[in-house]
Formats: sequence, structure tokens, C-alpha cells
Amino acid sequence: MTAGDPNEYRLIRDLMKGYDKRIRPSINFTDPLNVTFGLALAQIIDVIWTDYNLRWDPAKYGGIKVLRLPHDEIWKPDIFLHNNADVSAYTSSLSSNLIVTQDGNVTWFSMFIFRSSCSINVRYFPFDAQNCTMQFASWSYDGFQVALMNHVIPRV
Repeated sequence: MTAGDPNEYRLIRDLMKGYDKRIRPSINFTDPLNVTFGLALAQIIDVIWTDYNLRWDPAKYGGIKVLRLPHDEIWKPDIFLHNNADVSAYTSSLSSNLIVTQDGNVTWFSMFIFRSSCSINVRYFPFDAQNCTMQFASWSYDGFQVALMNHVIPRV
């Protein structure tokens, strides 16, 4: 016997029936899956995409519009920092639950720790401004399969 919401239980059971997290979730295999990617210093990375296999009608599941699923249950983009200065950061990172909405939108607040090295120019110190470029990409998908798009995170 379970103490959880029977509608949520049924919804998860129905969504995961036949779901294969090893397969990129696109409607047409020739189209890229758009992954929106936002990054701010000292902040969790926001990664957003649509998994067309995870859509449902809330009316059939007691009005449930949002689910939280364990990070290892569904497909996730394998994003890495190309100019990474510390490879061990990938193995030490934690993952939170993924937030899935009724229309298949998935939000992943990834808790990766990235370390990158940049050259600095102190010619006009202390009035200089530095620019450090971080190059992110998918490890196993090309741009025709997973298209990374910038998500601007508003300043607080």
C-alpha cells in the first residue's frame, strides 16, 4: 500500500511505460532537440528542454500539472564545459530532481561545479574589465541533434 497520490502514481506509471532514457526525445529524429542553457556565477545551472514523451492531460490524472522525477529516470542532455580546468568536477557534482510540466517541458537545476581558466589583462587596473569565455557543448550529440541555446538569467 502506498500513501502517495494515486493519480500521481498512475501518471508516472503511464508516462514511464515504454520510456527509454537512452533515446533522445524528439518528435522527428531529423530535427534537433532545443536545449536552453543558462549560467550565472555562483548559481545553479538551469537547463530546459521539451521531452515529447512526457506529455499528459491533467484532466485524466486528477489535475496534476507538474511532476518531479529523479534525475536518473529520464533522458538528460550530456552538457560539458569544453575548456574545463578540472575534470573531477563532473564526478563530484550532485543532481536534483527534474521538474516536468504537462506539456513535456523539463527543467533541470543542475548542481555542477565548473572550473575554467582564462587569461586576464590588468593593463588598466583597477579599472579594467575581464571577459572569460566558457564553451559548452553536448558530449555525444552534434548540433543537428541537440541545439544549445543561451538562456539569459536576470541579475538579482
